[in-house]
Amino acid sequence: MSKPGEGPSDDSVAEQALVQMSNMLKTGDLAGAVKTARALEGSGSAAAPPLADWMNDATARLTAEEAMMLMVTHGSIMNSRMVEQ
Repeated sequence: MSKPGEGPSDDSVAEQALVQMSNMLKTGDLAGAVKTARALEGSGSAAAPPLADWMNDATARLTAEEAMMLMVTHGSIMNSRMVEQ
């Protein structure tokens, strides 16, 4: 717990970050939750190590979603080229 006149404690910062991440995930904002988790990792908080597995999975999911969107876009372009011929 922090003393009067001091900044927030590491625990309260971590708790606030986890609440923000939870709210982001409830609205489907995985990228925002990952960004918040990365900031928590950089703070040296004790909450960061337990998030490591989640971060790996979340980052893999974001990468897969990005790859899927690229494939859909590529398919749409190829389709439109075939229609033009």
